[in-house]
Amino acid sequence: MKTYLLFLIVLVFSSLYGQTQITNSNTLNAPATNSIESIPLVEDEKLELKEVTKTTSTNQKAQALLGLNHMKSMLKWNRTTRSFSVEDQAKINQYVGVLYRENPNSFEYNYWKFYASSYDVSQLKYIEKAAKIQATNLDVQQQLAVVYSLLSKKKEALAAIDKLMKGGMLSMVQIDYSSDLLESVAQNGVLIVHGFEDAFACYYAQNKLNLRQDVFVLPLEYLRSATFRKQVTEKGLFLPNLSLINTNYFKQLIEINAKYSFFLSFTLPKEYLSTINLTELKTVGLTFTNARTYKDESVCSTFNLNLWDHVFSKKVLQAIDYNHEKNLGANYLPILLSLTKQYPNREDLSKELKQVALLTNKKQVLK
Repeated sequence: MKTYLLFLIVLVFSSLYGQTQITNSNTLNAPATNSIESIPLVEDEKLELKEVTKTTSTNQKAQALLGLNHMKSMLKWNRTTRSFSVEDQAKINQYVGVLYRENPNSFEYNYWKFYASSYDVSQLKYIEKAAKIQATNLDVQQQLAVVYSLLSKKKEALAAIDKLMKGGMLSMVQIDYSSDLLESVAQNGVLIVHGFEDAFACYYAQNKLNLRQDVFVLPLEYLRSATFRKQVTEKGLFLPNLSLINTNYFKQLIEINAKYSFFLSFTLPKEYLSTINLTELKTVGLTFTNARTYKDESVCSTFNLNLWDHVFSKKVLQAIDYNHEKNLGANYLPILLSLTKQYPNREDLSKELKQVALLTNKKQVLK
């Protein structure tokens, strides 16, 4: 059975996509110019002192924006870490200071001031001011969606998520998937997801579609926020005494809360999942779980069969306009493989397994 489960793990790892962060077509970059250190000296008769000051300020702002965008991009694509180191945070604060001295009323300063705060809800005024300046900026809407959800401002959070959907940064396919993901979790369970897409899709499903509001969704991205960390501990969970939200943090989070039932989304990057012993977990729906309820193979199989036959919408698997880029349909293969093994007389399950394997270009699972 362990060999079979390991096969499922390899299958999931090969089919999962790295949870991407929502980006924006409205750039926050400024054109690269001379570095702060290389500003040329100018003779008084060629340039007034105030013009030298203006040139210096422009170059400093450009360098600050270049540095901020670089650090944001590095974190966005980092598959093992969801927060900045103390050293990187200090650099970010310095860059934000440059923008403040340039113009404290600018979009750039107010956006980056909030971004640098790690979703500090007391800094809400800055991102709201940035939103007034650039109402259609999707990076701003992303930040608003997080902070409003942390503050339980459901109406405002959903409005921000709607704008992200209209901007093409979140789709109904992802929301349909999150609906089945939530249904994979036991009553009052804890669902651990990675970044923005899963977090926003689950939030929309729970608060707009009124699905599975009993499930506590724990996005690793949100652990940067002191407010969210407090919400987690209020659920009775323990948090690691670590400054970085990374794979080691995730590993310790699972270990120190061993008595609690976690449901780990298949969309977690494999770098996180590989830190724990997956052979000790059960495949339930679209998750791995340590829940004792499912240690009994018959109980687990019965639950999965009910999910597949009566609960899952499976809208993601509709062949028309199937999203091959995300390929979320591949995450339905582990439960199908498990069910066809447990119920060999169910020819319909074998047929559906073949259909999903072909749809998701995972024909190797049929061998």
